[in-house]
Amino acid sequence: MFRFKCTCCDQWHEGMSAFGADAHIFLPIPAEQRGRRCHLETDICIVDQQYFFVRGLPGNSGPWRTELDPFSWGVWVA
Repeated sequence: MFRFKCTCCDQWHEGMSAFGADAHIFLPIPAEQRGRRCHLETDICIVDQQYFFVRGLPGNSGPWRTELDPFSWGVWVA
């Protein structure tokens, strides 16, 4: 069985970890402006109250999936 150490809770888990990227959407915005222009949560990113992004897990089901092999890849979408 595959094991991994979680970067969120610092605990060891059995099975496949989820893969994904941090919200790099706000990186072009100067660091000193991000606090007032951006709202960032684990799965939500809002820029200038005009651009809205959520992180999801597309293709998270199918005949190749089992409860023992929960592979997922998190992506940001507008």
